[in-house]
Amino acid sequence: MTYSCDIFDQKGQKVKTIDLDTAVFADEHINNDLMYDFIKMQQANARVAIAHTKNRGEVQWSTKKLHKQKGNGTARVGDKKSPTRKKWWVARWPRSDRNFSLAMPRKMRKAALRSALSYRASEKSLLWLDSFTVDMPSTKEAIAVLNALSLTSQKTLLVIDKSIDTMKSYRNIPHIDIVDAMYVSVFDLLKAQKVLFVGNALDVVISSIKSV
Repeated sequence: MTYSCDIFDQKGQKVKTIDLDTAVFADEHINNDLMYDFIKMQQANARVAIAHTKNRGEVQWSTKKLHKQKGNGTARVGDKKSPTRKKWWVARWPRSDRNFSLAMPRKMRKAALRSALSYRASEKSLLWLDSFTVDMPSTKEAIAVLNALSLTSQKTLLVIDKSIDTMKSYRNIPHIDIVDAMYVSVFDLLKAQKVLFVGNALDVVISSIKSV
């Protein structure tokens, strides 16, 4: 099946409809397992281990022997920091040096991105704004464009290609997430209701996938 994408101008008028490259956008590219693995990797790599339990060597407690070695009819003991003693110390609890990071081969990451793009294309969630031109950054003009495209309240991912004015114009709008075309990820694509490519951002994404 061939997917298409509508191209709009800044006033919200449809300029034309193009057929998307079948090397990237196709039913056979949709792979749920790959997308799941990519999102799991991305979230694991963003995880920060905050919880930290000191071991017995890090605790600033007395190292005095609790009682003498012999003569009292009980087992030998050392200092009170031993994790075997009830209500004293613990062992095998969370440490801040834990490593949760995961890895994924580059070709698999590109395939996962191709899968996410194909999935969003199958839902007809992709839009293309041919350009966003302003004399200076303007949130008012950005909102006008979103109103013209009926994206006023929908969670939208804005994919741009190194456009400072576009980024500054849209960055204060709560339901808009902005990402550079070189760094768009599977998670970004899937969590948004609509994906709006500005200028040649889609071409940049497609070329980065084809460069595998």
